[in-house]
Amino acid sequence: LLGRALFVSFLEKRQFIKPDYYPDGTNTLLDILSRPRVDEIKRLLYQEFFQRLKSEFNGTMFDAALADEETHIGKVHLEILHDFLSGHDMQSGQMTLDFWAYDFRFIPVETISAIYEQFMKDGNLKKKREEGAYYTPRHLAETALHIALENRYESADKCRVLDPACGSGIFLVAMFNLMAEMWRLENRNSRKQTKAQALLVILQRQIKGVDVNPDACRIATFSLYLALFEKLRPMDIEEFKEKVRQGPFLPQLLWTAATQIETPVIIQGDFLKDSLPVGGEFDFVIGNPPWESRGDKQIALHFAKRSPEFLRDGGVVCLLLPSTITVNRYGTLDGSWFRAV
Repeated sequence: LLGRALFVSFLEKRQFIKPDYYPDGTNTLLDILSRPRVDEIKRLLYQEFFQRLKSEFNGTMFDAALADEETHIGKVHLEILHDFLSGHDMQSGQMTLDFWAYDFRFIPVETISAIYEQFMKDGNLKKKREEGAYYTPRHLAETALHIALENRYESADKCRVLDPACGSGIFLVAMFNLMAEMWRLENRNSRKQTKAQALLVILQRQIKGVDVNPDACRIATFSLYLALFEKLRPMDIEEFKEKVRQGPFLPQLLWTAATQIETPVIIQGDFLKDSLPVGGEFDFVIGNPPWESRGDKQIALHFAKRSPEFLRDGGVVCLLLPSTITVNRYGTLDGSWFRAV
């Protein structure tokens, strides 16, 4: 619900949500949350507003999970969300005087990662430690990307990237932003396809992420949707619907064993064990696999050893790894691995 509220707030501020999308008598998400009765809020939110957004945008943010979510949402969740969007001080409970310092037109991916990591910390710290699930700071992700891409990046339509442990999607978002900007520079005067159409192709065909954690996968899809909309204006989507395709704009991105969508972008599963629809022939395998255990039981070591299987000839693996896997007597990368990549 928090992810959806952030997404809707972003769409509101960017004017992607039109006035007639809201239930009668409301003009914003906050208007809906301000209704006096819980049953009325939930009806307006889940039966009307989210359903309209689903018909207009579709995507993983407004999928079948809505029905299950509605049954778990109660008064306290709605009150907290109302206070948050009203700009109240969430610790003291102090009410705002119509001043809200946060601009929802900009939601950096590291903010999403920080929110999710906080939920993990509060929810199950032991599990987080066992999985080695610590998410990558933006500056570190961008440093890894610069190293991997130096003198190797040619064109927006000639690059495919895989993150085998994508977490909340920080590497994938950075790569999407790079490819989207490259496309813009290469197509300043092009009328062959709409901007929205081109960015959807980049998103669906050139980026792939895998993670074993279902919540991380949903956050990664959220991050990529935000990245897509940051590159668009409302008129871009209107042009897409006029010239390319009517109906919901956003594609489904999340593949699970239950859904198995045709064109997966974020895949929920174990990169080391499961048979997943990842495909091969990637130009880059980039990411920060989980660090857990030591020696030949170090999970990151096994991510590094398997990653070259997904590269095209001349492709590059660039992973953030613990230094111990190059110096330990047991559980190290050998010369054949370095020659392979």
